[in-house]
Amino acid sequence: MTSEKYEAMLYFLVESTLPEDRIKGWERTRSTVENKNKANIFGNLLEFLRSEVESDERLQLARSCFAKDQEFQMFKLTDKIPTEACIVSSERKRAEGNDK
Repeated sequence: MTSEKYEAMLYFLVESTLPEDRIKGWERTRSTVENKNKANIFGNLLEFLRSEVESDERLQLARSCFAKDQEFQMFKLTDKIPTEACIVSSERKRAEGNDK
């Protein structure tokens, strides 16, 4: 068997294992990719999958960094630090309570 026959067989095997959303994405981009390099369709599919994986990794990294920042912000907002206004307010309440 030549490499072209292996590629043809592998192409259908790989494509059949893809999730539906990836197949739809591949179908959308396949026509533009095939116009550039029609001879190497399996290589085009692998290149598409490589770019999809890299895109997913970048998205996951961005989301994980954002989530960490968001958790940090929530921690900062819930952390109550007494200010001068709180101290004056509580002293006034104590004084009013003692006067009664």
